[in-house]
Amino acid sequence: MNFYREKYDFKLIGYVIMPDHVHLLIQSPEKQSVSSIIRDLKRSIAMEIINRFKRENEAGLLESLKLPYIKSRNHTFSLWQRRFIDFNVFSENKLYEKLEYIHNNPVRSKLVSNLSDWIFSSYKNYFEEDDSIIVMDKIAMTFSPMKK
Repeated sequence: MNFYREKYDFKLIGYVIMPDHVHLLIQSPEKQSVSSIIRDLKRSIAMEIINRFKRENEAGLLESLKLPYIKSRNHTFSLWQRRFIDFNVFSENKLYEKLEYIHNNPVRSKLVSNLSDWIFSSYKNYFEEDDSIIVMDKIAMTFSPMKK
């Protein structure tokens, strides 16, 4: 993440990593497309996971990522959906709304009962000063988090 933040000069405002999807709230400079950032992040993460499965001889997990056809010599597995959904944020209120939505994802999905119990979220960065998973480019919060 830090490599691509530096390469593309984007700010990571919020995130949550879920079992089957990821939400990122980023601020990219006008000169960089969000598509380029996401493409490279997805490629890098997929390569790391696939190579780890190969190293650890996780044949079953690797088989689950296999494409039904071989696109090219270097493209026999797929970890991500082809597309991603982006949403442009133009106001402070919408920014807070999206950040709250991201943070509440694990609670809505009934994975945890409290926001602070999900470690793969920027919630801990904002409200517990915990940067142990990913260092954030935090925004000033002018509201209290929902305690669920």
